[in-house]
Amino acid sequence: MEHRDLLKDQIDQAAKAMAKVLAGFLGLKASGSVAQGMAVANQRLQHEFGIEYSRLPLLSQAALEAYLTERNLTAAQAETLSEYMKEIALTTTGNEARTHLTTALHLLSVADTLSGTLSFDRIDRKSKLEAMLQRVG
Repeated sequence: MEHRDLLKDQIDQAAKAMAKVLAGFLGLKASGSVAQGMAVANQRLQHEFGIEYSRLPLLSQAALEAYLTERNLTAAQAETLSEYMKEIALTTTGNEARTHLTTALHLLSVADTLSGTLSFDRIDRKSKLEAMLQRVG
C-alpha cells in the first residue's frame, strides 16, 4: 500500500507542477508579457518534463500520444497542456491559431486515451475548441 501511496503522491506533484507552468504563463500574459510568459513556460516544460513545446504542434495525434507517453505524462497533464495551447492560440491569428487549437484538441483526445475514460468536462472543452476553430476559419 505504501508504494501505491508514494506513486499517487508523485503523480499529484507532477500534475501540480504542470498547473504551475500554466499559471505562470497566465500571470505573465495578464500583465502583458506574453512573449516572456511563453519563454518561461516553454523552458519549464523542457526542464521539468522533457517536453519541447515547439514540437507539439508538429505532431499528429498518434505521435503526440507516443511523445507524452514516453515522458510518463498523465491525462491531467495532457489537459493542462491543452489549456496552454488554447491560451497560446488566443494570442495568435490565422494558421498559427488554427494549429494551436488543433493541437489542443488532440491533447484532449490523448487525455481520454491516457485516462481510459471519457469526461464530460473534456467533451465540453473539445466542443468549445471546435467552435473556436470554426471562428478562426
